[in-house]
Amino acid sequence: MVKKKNIKKGNSMNEYKLMRMNGWIWFFHLFLFYCTHNPGNSSLLRLLLGGDLEMVAHTKWWGN
Repeated sequence: MVKKKNIKKGNSMNEYKLMRMNGWIWFFHLFLFYCTHNPGNSSLLRLLLGGDLEMVAHTKWWGN
């Protein structure tokens, strides 16, 4: 019983780490999408990253 609980705990921790990593990746993608598709925020993104990188992000992730 104890060994099974420990193994299960370890698996849940790994799954939590994976979920957290995927969550950050999706958050970053949604943040970029929000910035690049909002007229008010696109200028802010250009100030932060530069227009060239914004276009690279568009072509790489959305093919626009």
